[in-house]
Amino acid sequence: MACGAPVVAVAPGERHVFGAIMFADHLRRLGWSVRTEVGGDEAAIRAAADADPLDVLALSIACRVNFGRLSALISGLRAGQHAPRLIVVGGAFAQQEPAAMADCGADLVAANAHQVEEALNGIGA
Repeated sequence: MACGAPVVAVAPGERHVFGAIMFADHLRRLGWSVRTEVGGDEAAIRAAADADPLDVLALSIACRVNFGRLSALISGLRAGQHAPRLIVVGGAFAQQEPAAMADCGADLVAANAHQVEEALNGIGA
């Protein structure tokens, strides 16, 4: 595969984890080694980035109320010494409010799994 193991996580505060779990399983079926963080815990996501520099962080957001925390997380990760090479955001809120998501700081706001797959395959090219 073109890059290291992606981390699939839910945005801080999120309790809607089913989509993220399904997406991680989808990537595994395609041959990716995927790590997950679905506790909605910002500290755990930051710790994953600090412990092992990430090539790709895919975040799922379902609720508008978590948008501010998602944006703050992305901004903090970008400012840190182990910023992910690619940050992707998807999920119900991202699909319903793509205009709002434009300001979250992600490299890609994905409407579907295929867009993320293309980004994963292209990151090492």
